[in-house]
Amino acid sequence: LAVVWTLYFVVVAVYGIRIYTRLRPLRSIWYIRWEDVTMTLTLTTQMGLLIGRVENGLGRQTSYVSPPNRKKAIHFQIISGVLWVISVGMCKISVAIMLLRFKQERRWKLFLYSLILVLLAGTIAICFISLLQCRPLAIMWDPKIVGAKCWDPKHRQIQVSVASIFVIVTDFILSVLPITFIRQLHRPLREKIILCFLMGLGLVASGAGIAKTVLLKKYRNKPDLLWVTMDFVILSFLEQQLGIIAGSLPCLKAAFERTLTRFG
Repeated sequence: LAVVWTLYFVVVAVYGIRIYTRLRPLRSIWYIRWEDVTMTLTLTTQMGLLIGRVENGLGRQTSYVSPPNRKKAIHFQIISGVLWVISVGMCKISVAIMLLRFKQERRWKLFLYSLILVLLAGTIAICFISLLQCRPLAIMWDPKIVGAKCWDPKHRQIQVSVASIFVIVTDFILSVLPITFIRQLHRPLREKIILCFLMGLGLVASGAGIAKTVLLKKYRNKPDLLWVTMDFVILSFLEQQLGIIAGSLPCLKAAFERTLTRFG
């Protein structure tokens, strides 16, 4: 988990610099976007939940975890999963809004606005479907509840697979979109380098999503989920954090330019 926490502090630093640049001049605070705030706050909440999950048994064999702690760990996992979907969705929307500035063509704007609507609708749908799989939802962390009803495991697996494909495909689309205009872009070389770096981080995030999907199929029949899903948890955070960093880097251009000017 050291990598997860290291990247989290990088995210906080990058976002802090981004907010600082928005505050200079002070009136620019009104341009701080809601999706950026949402993705950062949800990630921070997840990191707090991660501490609770580890303290209550994540990464340990279930036989060594007490039933009350196991309930808490799985409960925190359900909450964290929903927050992950929201954070990743907002991150993609933030990147799409950032890409709107690079071209003024009507088709380009129409495509990106359509993509933003798809991302928003997909994020909301995945969250609601995740929360409606069992009635009451508490059966997911407390199997002793009587009279609960859940979807058929096959249907739940289909839902997870569709959601994973949605995340991976949209990751890939946003990562490769700059290829369509980067050569014709009349911007300084450093901006093109930043865009290429953004594409690289986005593709790495897509790779993490693919690896996570493979692991999910591997673990779906494993009874000891607290023990076997640690790799899945790490990959989920990497996909999320790299996406946030990739979406924030282009917004730091002004701060970097001021720093370079100050130091000559």
